[in-house]
Amino acid sequence: MNKLVRFLLLAGFILLNISVLAQQSSYPTKQINGKEFYIYTVQQGEGLFSISRRFEVTQAEINTLNPEIQNGLKAGQKILIPVVKKVVPEQNSTTQTKAEEKTQTKPENTNNQEFITHTVKKRQTLFAISRIYGVSQDELRELNPEIQNGLKADMILKIPVKNKESKKNDEKAEKNDKKTEKVEKKSNKNNLTDSVTFISHKVKSKETLYSISRQYGVSVDEIKKHNPITQTYLREGSNLKIPIKKEKTESETIVNVPSSNPGSVSVNKTLISESVKTNKEPIRIAFLLPFMSQSGKVDGSTERFVDFYAGALIAIQQAKNNGVNLEILTLDVEKSDEKIIEVLQNNEQLKKMDMIIGPAYSNQVPFVTEYARENRIHTLIPFSSKVSDVNENPYVLQFNPGIDVEVKFVADHIAANYKSDNIIFADIDGVNFLDDGNEFAVALRQELDMKRIKYNRVSFKTDSPLPLNDLIQKNKKNIIFFNTDKYSNAGMYFPLISAFTEKGEIMIYQQYSWAGQKIDGLGTFSVSAFKSGNKNGKYSSYKKTFTENFNWLPKSENPDFDLLGYDLTSYFIAMIYYNGNSFATDDNLELPVYQGIQSELKFARKNENSGFINRKLYLTEKK
Repeated sequence: MNKLVRFLLLAGFILLNISVLAQQSSYPTKQINGKEFYIYTVQQGEGLFSISRRFEVTQAEINTLNPEIQNGLKAGQKILIPVVKKVVPEQNSTTQTKAEEKTQTKPENTNNQEFITHTVKKRQTLFAISRIYGVSQDELRELNPEIQNGLKADMILKIPVKNKESKKNDEKAEKNDKKTEKVEKKSNKNNLTDSVTFISHKVKSKETLYSISRQYGVSVDEIKKHNPITQTYLREGSNLKIPIKKEKTESETIVNVPSSNPGSVSVNKTLISESVKTNKEPIRIAFLLPFMSQSGKVDGSTERFVDFYAGALIAIQQAKNNGVNLEILTLDVEKSDEKIIEVLQNNEQLKKMDMIIGPAYSNQVPFVTEYARENRIHTLIPFSSKVSDVNENPYVLQFNPGIDVEVKFVADHIAANYKSDNIIFADIDGVNFLDDGNEFAVALRQELDMKRIKYNRVSFKTDSPLPLNDLIQKNKKNIIFFNTDKYSNAGMYFPLISAFTEKGEIMIYQQYSWAGQKIDGLGTFSVSAFKSGNKNGKYSSYKKTFTENFNWLPKSENPDFDLLGYDLTSYFIAMIYYNGNSFATDDNLELPVYQGIQSELKFARKNENSGFINRKLYLTEKK
């Protein structure tokens, strides 16, 4: 990204924040028991999340003050919002160095340990603070026991100052800027001589010892041996000595060459389809899936996750057969908040993982993505399209595209194929404003407005005839979008709508949650991340392997969750094998495209600080 683009983005962010503050100050306020509250009028299509973000308060605070909204927000409704007073720290006239990062204070001494202080910024995490000062999170917790209950803005933390020995080691490592050094040593094996060549590696943001070891084909212990500073911590910008071995034999010289960066990986090399050199350090992947319901049974609600895991196991076994060293950790996380918290807190092995796959349910996702950020572990969310922090968490990968990706896809399809046809938005009376279908409809109308595509909007009420008599047009496609993603809300109207087909062709847009429902007498179109119809040529071989391993046939439906597990697991094993767990670094805005058996994978970032979202969607149209 060039400097101009960076500047424009920064300027846009600043202007946005100024705008939000100005809006807040313009709302009427009310004093209750000595506390000040905004009186806010809910806008059409607005949800609780967006309001909480606007006023920088939690959804729980709004719910507590306004118990009447438990059944959903309504346009025009007036609610109370607590006024958050901004605490502006006093600034002296001297130049402040990186005020957004460090709070410089004179080192103090507690129990013979020097420390400085840091004022916690809004939305700052413990991980971010540890990276700023080059200390571990455990050190911060030990020195600041009050943070066990969570970080809060304006909290003052003690930051340990590195001891003199650590400083000396750090300085020594940074001064070592030679590109190559050669050391000769005798081998005890077959009287061969190993020539060890050292190259210099500058530590990048988010890199780990393991990812660096994978990049150069050496062990973590070898890197530690030649870089004493890594015994204490790994600091961004430090220069490491990396031993590159050349094994001399009578016939050939073998050189371990660093792998290419992820952006240059060929699509053909993103799958391990033949024998490869066994990796010394195993690739560690954890699966956090709800195999059992909260009642302790495998039922209809959990069966698809068992299928997903079965497909993943096929991918794992194939990789192992081809020489890949893997360690798999599988944990049942059920569906509750309590269970996922218990799993994250009580499994130290999780912190050693190169990747986490899961969870399945939206309520558990925030706990896992925050864990991913804190521990720098790439985490794939395979099912949920609601990943709230994917736009600001670089460690998150979201397979199921969110509403914004779907809206853009549908709007582009309408612009290309139905621009002159009759677009109708049907608002079902009584639908909750928090309904995902309503969010989709609001966003799609905004996108069509920007494309200057006309549409009609009508209201459907159970006690009134459908207002379609004068809207349906004979010589055009009449495409109806509902403000709900629940079949129970929309399905009752389908027989009534089919009575109008004599006036013209009618198509219904099916939300993903009810795309499998049959709608008689009406055309439909829908989008999903899954390719419908025939699978590619690899499916017959996969089906045979699956049947041999599990003694049951994989389900033939759309989507096939076992194929989803196979495609995703195969792809990311290969990505980690060829590139280490730093396959998704700051300078990669896209990952290599891969055509799986069922789905094409096309992961890309929204921006340099976001996670990756799969942007491949498929259109299914039935007349």
